[in-house]
Parts: sequence; C-alpha cells; structure tokens
Amino acid sequence: MAANLVRWSGPAAMAAGALLIVTFLLSEFVADGFFYLITLVFLLLLVALPGLQAQQAGRSGLLGRIGFSMALIGAAILVVLFAVVGVSETFFGFDPDESAVPLLFLAGGFFTLLVGIILFGIATARAGVFPRGAALLLTLGLPLALAIDILTGAFSSEEEQTAWGIYIGFTIFSAGLIWLGHALWSERGASAGQPSRVR
Repeated sequence: MAANLVRWSGPAAMAAGALLIVTFLLSEFVADGFFYLITLVFLLLLVALPGLQAQQAGRSGLLGRIGFSMALIGAAILVVLFAVVGVSETFFGFDPDESAVPLLFLAGGFFTLLVGIILFGIATARAGVFPRGAALLLTLGLPLALAIDILTGAFSSEEEQTAWGIYIGFTIFSAGLIWLGHALWSERGASAGQPSRVR
C-alpha cells in the first residue's frame, strides 16, 4: 500500500508542477478552462503530498505532520472551490466576481495551503530525505508570489501586467514540486515506501 502510494505520488507531483506552470503561462488563452485546469493541479497535489510525507514520515517529525495536514486541507478546499466555480460558471452563467463567497473560500484555502507548504517544506529540508534544494524551492515559492504581489500593488489591482510576481513565485514552487516528484519517482523500486535518502 505504502509502495503504491509513493509510486503514484512521484508522477503526480511532477504533473502538478508542470501543469501549474502551463496553466499560468497559458491563462490568457485558456480562460474558459482555467478553473478545470487549476482544479486538476490541486487534485494532483492531493495525490502527491501523501506519498512525499510517507517517504519521510520517520524523520519529518511533528512539524512535517502539521504542515502536511494543513497543506492537504488547503488543497482540498481549493479543489472543491475551483470545481464548483468552474461548473457553475460553465453551465449556470455564474460570475465569481459578483459574490464574496468564492473569495472567502479562496483566501481560506490558499492561506491554509500556504502555511502548510511552508511548514512541510521546512520539515522536508530538516528531514534530509529529499534534496534540500527542492524543499527550499517548495518552501519559498508561494510566500514569494504573495510578497511580490503585495509589494507591486497587484494584490489590490486587477491589471494583468502586475501579475508577474505570481508567475515567478508559482514557477519556483512548481520547480520544487517537480524536483521532489522526480526524486520520489526515481526511488520507486525496492526502497519505495522506506524512509531512505533520495537524491
């Protein structure tokens, strides 16, 4: 069971990271399908996280368990939110900008995911099971995106040209996720599911 979890989590992490980059790079051209693509990203993240945590469970400690749980909850909230908004927009003409409810769930889900990923990334770096560089990229990506977003004024603006900070931060996060997924996938043989050091 644990071996199967690890086996699928590696490709899921790589796919989530790659798809997240593609989604934001092509967001202007796939506006109608954005919510479906981003839903798939977080669904893949829900598959990736348990395997990453299972591989280092013996070394990540309490910090890792808390971070993992928060990241999982945050990703689950975002999956439900984006799926519901996507279906409602496509089939019922719902405009998410006309209601504060999606924004509240987005803020809650993203904040929970953000804190969870930071804690999980720190625990991953400390555990030493995965490459520390990958853990560092994973840890810094999302807070960097938010920080640049706030500092450039994009947080309170809808102008497309101010969104570059988001692209930078999410690309860094995605790179870390792809790296972790590759490290996990490359170790999927006899040692899969064991808390061994993967590079």
